[in-house]
Amino acid sequence: MPLEPIVIPTPENFASPNHNTYTFTSSALDERPDFAALVAMTIAKIAEVDQIYQLVIISLLKAEARSIASLLRAIKNSDAIEKTIERVITNHANNHLKETYKAIKPKIKQIREIRNNFAHGIWGKSVNHPNAIILTKAENISESYGISKHIFYLAENGGDPFEQINDLMQSPKFNGAEVWTLEALHTAWRASGGAVNALQAFLICADRRSDEVPKLHEALRSYGLLSLPPHQLLATEPNG
Repeated sequence: MPLEPIVIPTPENFASPNHNTYTFTSSALDERPDFAALVAMTIAKIAEVDQIYQLVIISLLKAEARSIASLLRAIKNSDAIEKTIERVITNHANNHLKETYKAIKPKIKQIREIRNNFAHGIWGKSVNHPNAIILTKAENISESYGISKHIFYLAENGGDPFEQINDLMQSPKFNGAEVWTLEALHTAWRASGGAVNALQAFLICADRRSDEVPKLHEALRSYGLLSLPPHQLLATEPNG
């Protein structure tokens, strides 16, 4: 089975100046268990990515697993985890491995950002998108609420809020909100699985004893995210 390119989803931007057309509530996922399952599976896959990062660090440092794992468990922030792996690769990996990591890093970062939005964002629904759910960051709602309060303050104190109201109506109510269809969520889940496959392959590459490294290096540099786990990739014939 040949490798297939994996796409990072780009959801449609949600823009609705009429607050009666949407609502942000956790029930948006309760009402769509098929959507909720894909969101949860994407988050779970990226948790596995962090676990593999730890194994890569242990492999490169040639350290005793228990002591290093205890240290890494203290790192909770995903940015800190990425900085740690980059520092270890910079200081302890050979140039060939560094170049391969450079090829997979951007795509793993992209799907991690999607995972973070899934985990920390606020889900909602809109009558304009009955076959999708919408997602925004908490700060977007806070900012919109602040604008609304300011307009209310102007009206209460003799100001003229109409110019600001007009500006608000010409822009998205929630700047940065996204529309997630079932297809887009499935693409995100597939990409998160591709990140797991890629890091599993990278872990094998970090073990210099492996005689299968060249094939994995080539796949990672060509595709970034892998549609097959490394054991299946290594089992395929050279011609695909």
